[in-house]
Amino acid sequence: SVEPEWSYAIQARLEWLGKPVVLHEYQGEHHEFSRDWTLMMSRIADFFTTELKTDAGTGETS
Repeated sequence: SVEPEWSYAIQARLEWLGKPVVLHEYQGEHHEFSRDWTLMMSRIADFFTTELKTDAGTGETS
C-alpha cells in the first residue's frame, strides 16, 4: 500500500515540473482497489485519452 503522503509529494513535484497530474483518493480502499476497480480504471482511461494523445504507429502527438 502507498502512504498518502507519498502520493501528495509526487503530485506536488509533478505540478512543480508543469506536468499534468490528477490525484484521486479512494477512502477505505486498499491497494488492490477491489471495491472501486471500475471507477479507477475509467479515470485512468480518461487521463490517457486526454493527456497522452499519440499516434500508436508513429508516436507523434496529435
